[in-house]
Amino acid sequence: NALVNQATTALGNRQYDAAIKLYDDALRLDPANVAAMQGRTGAVTARTLSEAANSGGAVRPAGRVFASGKTLAQSVETRTGAGPEGFDNSDKTVVAKKGSQAAELPGKIIFDVDPETVKPGENYTVKVYLLNEGNAPIQVSQMMVTPRINGKGVTAPVPPQVKEVAPRQKAMLMSSRDIWKEDTTQWSMEVTVSTARGESYKNQVTWK
Repeated sequence: NALVNQATTALGNRQYDAAIKLYDDALRLDPANVAAMQGRTGAVTARTLSEAANSGGAVRPAGRVFASGKTLAQSVETRTGAGPEGFDNSDKTVVAKKGSQAAELPGKIIFDVDPETVKPGENYTVKVYLLNEGNAPIQVSQMMVTPRINGKGVTAPVPPQVKEVAPRQKAMLMSSRDIWKEDTTQWSMEVTVSTARGESYKNQVTWK
Protein backbone atom coordinates (compact mmCIF):
# COMPACT_ATOMS: atom_id res chain seq x y z
CA ASN A 1 0.00 0.00 0.00
CA ALA A 2 2.90 2.35 0.69
CA LEU A 3 4.16 1.89 -2.87
CA VAL A 4 0.67 2.48 -4.26
CA ASN A 5 0.35 5.66 -2.19
CA GLN A 6 3.74 6.88 -3.43
CA ALA A 7 2.72 6.07 -7.00
CA THR A 8 -0.57 7.95 -6.59
CA THR A 9 1.33 10.98 -5.29
CA ALA A 10 3.77 10.82 -8.21
CA LEU A 11 0.85 10.55 -10.64
CA GLY A 12 -0.75 13.61 -9.04
CA ASN A 13 2.52 15.49 -9.62
CA ARG A 14 2.50 14.35 -13.27
CA GLN A 15 5.60 12.22 -12.71
CA TYR A 16 4.24 9.50 -14.96
CA ASP A 17 7.36 7.37 -15.42
CA ALA A 18 8.03 7.37 -11.67
CA ALA A 19 4.41 6.44 -10.95
CA ILE A 20 4.47 3.54 -13.45
CA LYS A 21 7.70 2.22 -11.90
CA LEU A 22 6.21 2.36 -8.38
CA TYR A 23 3.06 0.56 -9.56
CA ASP A 24 5.28 -2.10 -11.18
CA ASP A 25 7.16 -2.50 -7.88
CA ALA A 26 3.87 -2.89 -6.01
CA LEU A 27 2.66 -5.54 -8.49
CA ARG A 28 5.90 -7.48 -8.12
CA LEU A 29 5.21 -7.73 -4.38
CA ASP A 30 1.49 -8.38 -4.82
CA PRO A 31 0.45 -9.45 -8.36
CA ALA A 32 -3.22 -9.40 -7.33
CA ASN A 33 -3.19 -5.75 -6.16
CA VAL A 34 -6.18 -4.33 -8.03
CA ALA A 35 -5.43 -0.73 -6.99
CA ALA A 36 -1.93 -1.02 -8.46
CA MET A 37 -3.25 -2.55 -11.71
CA GLN A 38 -5.84 0.19 -12.17
CA GLY A 39 -3.37 2.90 -11.14
CA ARG A 40 -0.76 1.70 -13.61
CA THR A 41 -3.29 1.71 -16.47
CA GLY A 42 -4.31 5.24 -15.51
CA ALA A 43 -0.68 6.39 -15.36
CA VAL A 44 0.09 4.95 -18.81
CA THR A 45 -2.99 6.63 -20.28
CA ALA A 46 -2.16 9.95 -18.59
CA ARG A 47 1.40 9.80 -19.93
CA THR A 48 0.14 9.15 -23.47
CA LEU A 49 -2.31 12.06 -23.28
CA SER A 50 0.42 14.32 -21.90
CA GLU A 51 2.77 13.38 -24.73
CA ALA A 52 0.01 14.05 -27.26
CA ALA A 53 -0.66 17.48 -25.74
CA ASN A 54 3.04 18.35 -25.79
CA SER A 55 3.23 17.43 -29.47
CA GLY A 56 0.48 19.89 -30.32
CA GLY A 57 -2.38 17.46 -29.89
CA ALA A 58 -1.51 15.36 -32.92
CA VAL A 59 -1.94 11.73 -31.94
CA ARG A 60 -0.36 9.34 -34.41
CA PRO A 61 -1.98 5.87 -34.73
CA ALA A 62 1.24 4.33 -33.43
CA GLY A 63 0.73 6.32 -30.22
CA ARG A 64 -2.56 4.64 -29.42
CA VAL A 65 -2.65 2.36 -26.39
CA PHE A 66 -4.44 -0.83 -25.39
CA ALA A 67 -7.31 -0.24 -22.96
CA SER A 68 -9.04 -2.99 -21.00
CA GLY A 69 -12.74 -2.95 -20.30
CA LYS A 70 -14.59 -4.05 -17.17
CA THR A 71 -15.26 -7.74 -16.55
CA LEU A 72 -18.89 -8.75 -17.03
CA ALA A 73 -19.66 -11.58 -14.60
CA GLN A 74 -22.67 -13.89 -14.70
CA SER A 75 -23.65 -17.02 -12.80
CA VAL A 76 -26.36 -19.67 -12.90
CA GLU A 77 -28.05 -17.85 -10.02
CA THR A 78 -28.01 -14.45 -11.70
CA ARG A 79 -29.28 -15.92 -14.96
CA THR A 80 -32.10 -17.60 -13.03
CA GLY A 81 -32.81 -14.37 -11.19
CA ALA A 82 -33.26 -12.58 -14.49
CA GLY A 83 -36.57 -14.43 -14.99
CA PRO A 84 -40.03 -12.96 -14.47
CA GLU A 85 -41.32 -11.84 -11.08
CA GLY A 86 -42.94 -14.62 -9.12
CA PHE A 87 -40.22 -17.12 -9.96
CA ASP A 88 -40.93 -20.33 -8.05
CA ASN A 89 -37.84 -20.92 -5.98
CA SER A 90 -39.11 -24.14 -4.40
CA ASP A 91 -35.74 -25.77 -4.98
CA LYS A 92 -33.71 -24.23 -2.17
CA THR A 93 -30.45 -25.45 -3.70
CA VAL A 94 -30.90 -22.79 -6.40
CA VAL A 95 -30.80 -19.27 -5.03
CA ALA A 96 -32.46 -16.72 -7.28
CA LYS A 97 -30.41 -13.52 -7.20
CA LYS A 98 -30.86 -10.34 -9.15
CA GLY A 99 -28.55 -9.74 -12.10
CA SER A 100 -26.95 -6.78 -10.35
CA GLN A 101 -25.32 -9.19 -7.92
CA ALA A 102 -23.21 -10.68 -10.71
CA ALA A 103 -20.65 -7.99 -9.88
CA GLU A 104 -20.05 -9.81 -6.58
CA LEU A 105 -18.59 -12.87 -8.32
CA PRO A 106 -14.89 -13.29 -7.48
CA GLY A 107 -13.30 -13.47 -10.94
CA LYS A 108 -11.85 -10.71 -13.11
CA ILE A 109 -10.23 -11.03 -16.54
CA ILE A 110 -7.07 -8.94 -16.89
CA PHE A 111 -5.17 -8.19 -20.10
CA ASP A 112 -1.48 -7.39 -20.44
CA VAL A 113 -0.39 -6.25 -23.90
CA ASP A 114 3.30 -5.71 -24.62
CA PRO A 115 4.43 -3.27 -25.89
CA GLU A 116 1.91 -0.72 -24.66
CA THR A 117 2.19 1.17 -27.96
CA VAL A 118 2.88 -0.89 -31.06
CA LYS A 119 4.20 0.00 -34.52
CA PRO A 120 3.65 -1.77 -37.88
CA GLY A 121 5.93 -4.77 -38.29
CA GLU A 122 6.57 -5.12 -34.56
CA ASN A 123 5.85 -8.23 -32.54
CA TYR A 124 3.23 -7.82 -29.84
CA THR A 125 2.12 -10.20 -27.11
CA VAL A 126 -1.29 -10.42 -25.45
CA LYS A 127 -1.45 -12.17 -22.08
CA VAL A 128 -4.78 -12.99 -20.48
CA TYR A 129 -5.07 -13.54 -16.73
CA LEU A 130 -7.88 -14.56 -14.42
CA LEU A 131 -7.79 -12.85 -11.03
CA ASN A 132 -9.56 -14.67 -8.20
CA GLU A 133 -10.58 -12.23 -5.47
CA GLY A 134 -12.58 -14.87 -3.60
CA ASN A 135 -11.77 -17.36 -0.86
CA ALA A 136 -12.39 -20.51 -2.92
CA PRO A 137 -10.62 -21.83 -6.03
CA ILE A 138 -12.08 -21.03 -9.46
CA GLN A 139 -12.11 -24.05 -11.78
CA VAL A 140 -11.85 -23.02 -15.43
CA SER A 141 -13.79 -25.26 -17.81
CA GLN A 142 -13.67 -23.33 -21.10
CA MET A 143 -12.28 -20.19 -22.70
CA MET A 144 -13.55 -18.56 -25.90
CA VAL A 145 -11.45 -15.91 -27.63
CA THR A 146 -12.59 -13.44 -30.31
CA PRO A 147 -9.81 -11.34 -31.86
CA ARG A 148 -11.11 -8.63 -34.21
CA ILE A 149 -8.95 -6.73 -36.69
CA ASN A 150 -10.54 -3.96 -38.77
CA GLY A 151 -13.96 -5.18 -37.65
CA LYS A 152 -13.47 -8.81 -38.71
CA GLY A 153 -13.03 -11.69 -36.30
CA VAL A 154 -13.93 -15.27 -35.47
CA THR A 155 -14.70 -16.76 -32.06
CA ALA A 156 -12.73 -19.91 -31.26
CA PRO A 157 -12.10 -22.07 -28.18
CA VAL A 158 -8.61 -21.79 -26.71
CA PRO A 159 -7.39 -24.32 -24.10
CA PRO A 160 -6.57 -22.38 -20.90
CA GLN A 161 -3.04 -22.84 -19.57
CA VAL A 162 -4.42 -23.51 -16.08
CA LYS A 163 -7.55 -25.33 -14.98
CA GLU A 164 -7.76 -23.79 -11.52
CA VAL A 165 -7.00 -20.38 -10.01
CA ALA A 166 -6.26 -20.39 -6.29
CA PRO A 167 -7.96 -17.92 -3.91
CA ARG A 168 -6.50 -14.38 -3.95
CA GLN A 169 -4.22 -15.31 -6.85
CA LYS A 170 -3.82 -14.35 -10.51
CA ALA A 171 -3.09 -17.02 -13.13
CA MET A 172 -2.24 -16.72 -16.82
CA LEU A 173 -4.82 -18.36 -19.08
CA MET A 174 -3.16 -17.68 -22.43
CA SER A 175 -0.33 -15.83 -24.16
CA SER A 176 -0.65 -14.92 -27.84
CA ARG A 177 2.12 -13.43 -30.00
CA ASP A 178 1.66 -11.90 -33.45
CA ILE A 179 3.04 -9.25 -35.81
CA TRP A 180 1.23 -5.91 -35.99
CA LYS A 181 0.07 -5.33 -39.56
CA GLU A 182 0.52 -1.94 -41.20
CA ASP A 183 -3.08 -1.69 -42.40
CA THR A 184 -4.56 -2.20 -38.91
CA THR A 185 -6.96 0.61 -38.02
CA GLN A 186 -9.13 -1.24 -35.48
CA TRP A 187 -8.13 -4.00 -33.07
CA SER A 188 -9.77 -5.72 -30.11
CA MET A 189 -9.79 -9.06 -28.32
CA GLU A 190 -12.74 -10.41 -26.34
CA VAL A 191 -12.33 -13.30 -23.92
CA THR A 192 -15.09 -15.30 -22.23
CA VAL A 193 -14.17 -17.72 -19.45
CA SER A 194 -16.60 -20.37 -18.19
CA THR A 195 -16.18 -22.15 -14.87
CA ALA A 196 -17.16 -25.56 -13.56
CA ARG A 197 -19.80 -23.90 -11.35
CA GLY A 198 -21.57 -22.36 -14.32
CA GLU A 199 -20.14 -18.88 -13.88
CA SER A 200 -18.94 -16.88 -16.87
CA TYR A 201 -16.61 -13.90 -17.10
CA LYS A 202 -16.24 -11.71 -20.18
CA ASN A 203 -13.91 -8.80 -20.88
CA GLN A 204 -12.36 -7.04 -23.84
CA VAL A 205 -9.16 -5.13 -24.59
CA THR A 206 -9.28 -2.50 -27.34
CA TRP A 207 -6.65 -0.52 -29.22
CA LYS A 208 -7.63 3.13 -28.74
